[in-house]
Amino acid sequence: MAYSEELDTPEDVWRARADSDADGGGACFVAEAARGTLVGMLVGLQLPGQAEPLLAGLWVAPEARRQGVARRLVGEAVGWARAAGAAQLSLWACESSLEARALFAGLGFVPTGERLVPPPDIDRDEDDVRPELELALGL
Repeated sequence: MAYSEELDTPEDVWRARADSDADGGGACFVAEAARGTLVGMLVGLQLPGQAEPLLAGLWVAPEARRQGVARRLVGEAVGWARAAGAAQLSLWACESSLEARALFAGLGFVPTGERLVPPPDIDRDEDDVRPELELALGL
C-alpha cells in the first residue's frame, strides 16, 4: 500500500502492528537509516486459526526505495517464518499495484489464485475497495 494510502491508518493500528509479537502471534521488522530514522517496516502475523503466517504493512520511505530495503525486510520475515516451522508465507497485494507485484515476484512469491474483492461501500474511500491478489512463497 502506498504511503499516501496509509496516512489514514489510525495510530493505534500501527502500534498494534508494531507490537504484534507481544503475544507470540507475529513479528515486526524495521529498517533504520544510519541516523536512526525509520525507513521501512514490515509485519509478520500468525493469525488465530491459520496454519501459515501472513505478511502485512510493508512500507519503505520514498527516499529509501530501490535500495534493497524491502528485499531485506522480506528476507528477515522469511527467516522468522522458517524458524517457526512454516511451510509457506503469504501476503495480499493490490491487483493494480504492478510495482508491488513485480517486487514480490522477484522475491519468489507467486499468485495462489485467491482474489479478494471488497464489497462496494459508500463509506469507504475508492482505494479501500481495490481488488487484491494473494501471493505465496514456499519455504
